[in-house]
Parts: sequence; structure tokens; C-alpha cells
Amino acid sequence: MRIANLTSGNMLQRTNRGEQGTKKVAQGKLGTQSPSMPTGYMSLYDNAGLAGVRFGVSLKGVLSKFTNAEFDIAGTMALEREVPMLDYLNEVVDKPALQRNTKQRIYDMITARGTDDKKVLGREVKTYKFFTEPDNPDDALLGMEEQLHTVVEHLQQAALGTDAGKKLLILVGGPGSGKSTVARIIVRGLENYSRTADGERYTLKWKLPKDVARAIGFDKQEFVEEVYTDPVKLLPLEMRKDLEKTLNRNSKLPYPIKLSKEGLPPASQKLYDKLLAYEIQNGGQDGAFERVLQKYAMAKRFKVSSVHRTGSGSLAAVDGKSLDVTHMSGGSKMIKAATSSEGDPWAYDFASGELFAASGGVMEFIEILKLDKEHLLPILTLNEEGKVKPSKQPQVEVDEFVIAHTNLPEYEAKAADPEMAATWDRMKIVRFPYNTAISSEQAIYERSLPLLHQQGINVAPHTMRTASLWVILSRLLPAKDRKFDPLTKARLYNGEPNKDIGMAEIRALKKEGVKGREGMEGISPRKLKDNVIPAIMTHPDVQKTKSIDGYGVLTIIRDKLDSGEIELEGEVKDKAYQNLEIALKDLDEHVKEDVTEAIAGDRDNLNAILDEYLRNVEAFVDKKDVSDWRGISSGPSEQLMQSIEKKMGVSDNRTHRQKLNAILGSYRRDGKPIDLDLFPDIKKAIVQHELEQLERNIPWKALCTTEPLSTKKQEDYRQGVIGNLKKKGYDEESARHALARVGSLFNTNK
Repeated sequence: MRIANLTSGNMLQRTNRGEQGTKKVAQGKLGTQSPSMPTGYMSLYDNAGLAGVRFGVSLKGVLSKFTNAEFDIAGTMALEREVPMLDYLNEVVDKPALQRNTKQRIYDMITARGTDDKKVLGREVKTYKFFTEPDNPDDALLGMEEQLHTVVEHLQQAALGTDAGKKLLILVGGPGSGKSTVARIIVRGLENYSRTADGERYTLKWKLPKDVARAIGFDKQEFVEEVYTDPVKLLPLEMRKDLEKTLNRNSKLPYPIKLSKEGLPPASQKLYDKLLAYEIQNGGQDGAFERVLQKYAMAKRFKVSSVHRTGSGSLAAVDGKSLDVTHMSGGSKMIKAATSSEGDPWAYDFASGELFAASGGVMEFIEILKLDKEHLLPILTLNEEGKVKPSKQPQVEVDEFVIAHTNLPEYEAKAADPEMAATWDRMKIVRFPYNTAISSEQAIYERSLPLLHQQGINVAPHTMRTASLWVILSRLLPAKDRKFDPLTKARLYNGEPNKDIGMAEIRALKKEGVKGREGMEGISPRKLKDNVIPAIMTHPDVQKTKSIDGYGVLTIIRDKLDSGEIELEGEVKDKAYQNLEIALKDLDEHVKEDVTEAIAGDRDNLNAILDEYLRNVEAFVDKKDVSDWRGISSGPSEQLMQSIEKKMGVSDNRTHRQKLNAILGSYRRDGKPIDLDLFPDIKKAIVQHELEQLERNIPWKALCTTEPLSTKKQEDYRQGVIGNLKKKGYDEESARHALARVGSLFNTNK
């Protein structure tokens, strides 16, 4: 395979032949050259640059991607757009949204993604898709509806510019509770948003002819301000006031546009002063300001990038008590410092300071409450006033959203410090407990399913639920009322129905838990992800059978506890062992339900019985006839309805049917597919009814074994049961294991 021409020809060098190639790239296809596309570069389509190259795949197929919408040349060039200053000011008047500050942009970014309404303990709660469906699906935050709603509310206040919005946002919780994920989602989201038309934003850039740069003693012809700077800051304050009024008259935004009243960052201020003096000296006083703007100042598209450290910064305590000042606000450029006067802004490396790198984006402080009070106060001031004081430099304005997080022990230590009392009023504390809903925790571990499936491993139903339940149980506090045992409590928190417990009781239970800081401590998701998921892939039994079920996961967890790989101590470890038994009980109940349903018949047949029952209930309530499969109409079948309702323990058939008919109507209006799982009590009754019918021909409990059966009829029926279990997601191995386990439960009368 020859590749020399890819690197040695004129592939990425200026060439006199480049104009034709540029025409091809400018639109992503042959056609008219885009005026915004730089000329003089050879196109990837220029066959001369690829002569003699042989590829294992079709080069034409690879390069064809450049001709479709996936490769947006125009969009790429727009991200590098530079606008003369006077043109930019006209654009601002037409599009006031260009002048939104960082907090307003983040609020818009989050809310623009949309919301969903989710029922949590019987109440509608707003969820933000920005967090539940982020750009990276692995970062999705589930089960944190209230906490994220509080974060968005805080951002709304910050966008409005209220005093409440000036408080420092601090997320408090255990390791792996999602605190740093919130910051990461916002940064990643802002990286993408800043590259869209809605997120368009500009910073200040200077362009100087060589002779002018030499004349004023500046060593660059092009200089993008190291600290994000709104180009409008070049205008005198009075002009900014007039522009602000115009923008707010034209704006349809839900918050006011407020232009900065501060001056330029030191490096740009010195550059501006030098250029103004140069223009006065060479062109006179009149029009000197306009000439500076017209000849040297540009507005350059600003893109947030954590890789390039633009609009993204983060700091953690270096010794548990303080922050490195240089890391925070930069320091002198060593080469220039030797030849420049002390305090010269052109000799100062603003870009090396995280607070300046974050300007125009997000500044994250990690484990912030480890800091001493004296180091914490400047951060509070930064958040309130948006200003940083570098060493031997004037104060610099920064436009950034500050988000901080810390672990629970640090928060509790600071909360007990009387000297911190006045400081809390300057902070917005949002507690981030661990998940206490099984389904939300389960969603975290199910992100590993594609990896397990890639290894050829079948994951049986309830496997991840079982692991999630074990983790959730470690986070729950004992209820004052003994009827709420740990398993009952976990199921209620998960929204699983319990006909003996009303919603008011469940809310009171949840309130009791919140008051006791439920969820703030317990086993972190990381312990399971770091220990159990990898062990599934490497466990000898799993490697042999390519199958894992809930029982296998509980065995792996127990082994990890025994070996100390899941590090827990004292009462916490004792509770972890006890929770294995509770998780086993829950798993047994679910597997038993699956097996008995599979024995009762094919799920399609069971759904057909459900459909027949519901049709008769509707006909009874509406006082109509029912048509059978032959098209013959007759009254509703009391025999069918009562046979099912008797097994449900229904005493008042009429009232039951009226309520059921109303529920059925609401499901259909919402477009919900009618299925057995929507009606667990009816499902249980139908399964019981079918098992009783089966018992007349086959002793169905005898099927729950992996041992040879006495007749071929029984063997065939058991194989059909395994087939039904496979339809639920079991494989041969886990299906047979489930049958054997349920058989042992029947034998011990569990």
C-alpha cells in the first residue's frame, strides 16, 4: 500500500492549482466557490494528490461523505467567522440575543431542549431533557428530578440578574451521586450549543498590519483576547447605555439584556490605548476612535472547548485547604518578564489561569468546601461580582457560570463551624442524594448491557433490578412504622402499587426520609460498576455458559464482599449481607411470577384472555352486547368475569368494573397499549385460572425441575415453558435455572 502521496505531495500545502480544488470543497460538491472559503489550498478531491494510492475500501465511497449533509463546510466556516467591528454592531442591533451573558445562554440551552412530565409518587414532576437525554447518553441523570429542577430555577434567577441568582451554586452529595456529572453535562452541552446558530457568540480579536504592530511595540499581528471579551466593550460607556436601551426594545427574550459597564481586559486595553495614540499621531484626533474600530478591531466567533481551554475551567484544592494562585489567575510569561516592566499586561499569561480560561463558559470548583474560609471568600466574590484580581494587574471582569460541588463530610464539617454562619447566605446548597428508586438506579447499570451483549452474554430479566435493589437498600433509612419493611419501602419508592398503602402514606414516608437525609449515604453506583459489572464478564461460569441472571449477580456481590473488593466495614458491611437476602426474596418473587406465567401459557394467549375479560367489562358498564369470534352477539359473560374477579378477591363486582372501565378509557386516550403488565392483579388472576385448568391434565408444579420427567407429554410441555421464558428474555441456561429455583421454592413452601 503506497501512502507517500498523502503526505509528501502538495496535499496540505499552498498551491497555484488550489483554486479549482477549493471550488469543490467550498460547497462539498462541484460548483461555485463560496466567498467565505479561503483560497489556495488543494482539495481532497484533487486526484493529482492521490495518484497511485490503493485503498482496501472505496476511496470514492469515503470521499462521498464530503458531498452530503454530514460534512457541512458552510457550517464549519461559520464557526471561524470574523466580522469587522462596525458590521458586528449592526448585527447586534438586529439580533439582541448575541448579547446574552453566559448564564442566560446556559438557561436558554437547557430549556430549549424541552421538558417531560413524570409522575413521582403520584405527582407530576418536570424533567429536563438536557439532563435526562444529554449529548452523551452515558451521562444521563435519572431519579434526580427535584434536584435538577432546583438547579434550573437557580439558573433562571441568574439569567434575570436577581440577588438570589448571584449565590454560589454548590452541589452536595456522596461519591458517584451525579454532582460532577451535572457540571460535565453543562460544559459539554455548551460546547455544542456554542457551535449552533442559537448559541452564536463573539469575542474580541485584533488584526494589525506588520508596520503598525512594529510601531506600537506589539509582537503579534493577530491577537484574540485571552479572556473572553464582549466586543461591545470597545464602545464608550454612554454609547453602551444607548445600545442597551435599543437592544431591550428589540428583544423578545424573557430577561433583560445588560451590557457590561467595565473596561477591556488589561492586554486589550493597553493595545487599544497604543492604537488610539498611533492613529492620533498619524491621522489626527478627529475620527481616531472610529479608525481604531474600523481598521483593527474584529468580532470573532467564540467556541467553548474544554480541550482548548476556552470557556471551560476547573480547580480542586491542591492541599485540601487552598488553591494554587497561578492556576487560578495565571502569571507572568517567563520570556517576556525578563524584558518587560513589572505589571506589563503583555507579559502576563492570562490564559494559564483557570478563572480566565473559563470566561465565556463554565468554571467548576471540585470539593470546594475543603477550602479554608479565607480561600473560599474570593470565590464567593468572583461569583457575585464577576471579577478577578490577578497579581500586579488591575481587576478583570469575567463572564462565567460558577458551579461547585463537594462531598458530604466536608459539608458537615463546615456546617458545624460557627464562623461559617454568615457565609451560607452567599451560597445555594443543593443536596444530591443517591437514587432511591430502583428503576432509576437500574438504568445506570443497564448502560453496560451493550458491552455484555457484545461479549455474547445473555442477561436474564430482573438481573440489573436485583443488583440495583441491593444498592438502593443500603441507602434507605428504617421507617418509624414497622409495616414499611425495607423491601416494601423500596418498592413504594419505585412507584410499584400496593393496594394496602395509599399515596398520602407514601408521601409522608418520603418526607420522613428526606428529613432524615435519606439517600445521602449508602453504597455508590461506582462500587457496582467498578466491581460487579467487570466480574460478570470475567467470571468462569459466565464465560462457560455465556449467561447471567439475578442469582449469579448476587453470588458475585457476595464473593466481592467476602474478599473485601467491595470495601465496607462494620455495621454497613453487616447490612450489605442482610440486603442480599432481601434482594433474593424480591428476585424469587419475580422469577416465580415469570415461571408460573410461562407455564400458564403463551403470553399472546394470556393477553387474549385479558382482552376478552376487558371487552366483557366494557359491555357490562355500557349495557351492550359482546360479539364472539363467530360474530354472534350476546350479553356479557358473567361466568368469565366472575371467575377472574373471584381470584382477585373482588367483593363489589359492579363498582370494580366501573372503576376498571374508567381506567381503561384513560389508558386508551393516552395511547397506552393494553397489556397484562398494566393490570397486575388481573394478570395474576388469569394466570391462576389457567394453572387450575392445566392441573386437570398435567401436575404443573412437577414441571419446575431440570430432572427428566415421567412422560413425553410433560417433557414437551416443559420445553414449551422454556420457549415462553425465552420470549421474556431468558436463554436456555437461565430458563432452566429459573425452573429449578421455582421448584425448590414450591418444595419448601415459599
